[in-house]
Amino acid sequence: MINMFTNDNAYLGAKWVLRLIHSRGLQVRNVLRVVHQGTGKQHLVALLDNKSYVCDCAMGMNLGIPCRHYFSVLTSVREFRFHISVVRSRWLQDHRLDTSTIEAVAPNEVHATPLPSRKTLRNPATSIISNPLHIPPNTREHLQPPTQTLPAREVFHETQAAMRQLISSVNTQEELDDLLGRLEEVR
Repeated sequence: MINMFTNDNAYLGAKWVLRLIHSRGLQVRNVLRVVHQGTGKQHLVALLDNKSYVCDCAMGMNLGIPCRHYFSVLTSVREFRFHISVVRSRWLQDHRLDTSTIEAVAPNEVHATPLPSRKTLRNPATSIISNPLHIPPNTREHLQPPTQTLPAREVFHETQAAMRQLISSVNTQEELDDLLGRLEEVR
């Protein structure tokens, strides 16, 4: 079964999640139940002593982004704070960002600046778009292509094809040692 995280019926068993947490040497500070008001579906969110969390929907573990249950707890529990490290680095603009230097924040510490009114915008059609990730066609050539994770099988086959040419000329131990030395330099 593939979980697209739209089905609130899918979850991991609480006992299994707690065993998993303890097997990793982590301590549970609190376990909270999040109940969807419309459907009555329930999820458990374990707050850990290292300021992270584990939800039984497994979205944070699988995708590396916080789930809606996490945000429900974040807005309900006064002592709970958001830290950018709960978002996996692959989702950040700069994946090399050292998140340990960034302070955690509580929801009441965040201040949003209001958007300008539509009357003050010069061209609202180009300023406000429904998809914030959309890149206008005339600016695409100036941007670097996005990083895309390749399937392991594709990486394996492409490297094997490239290595086949190098390996075909190796006949002696000296040639093998030379090839391995050059590959080590590349790494």
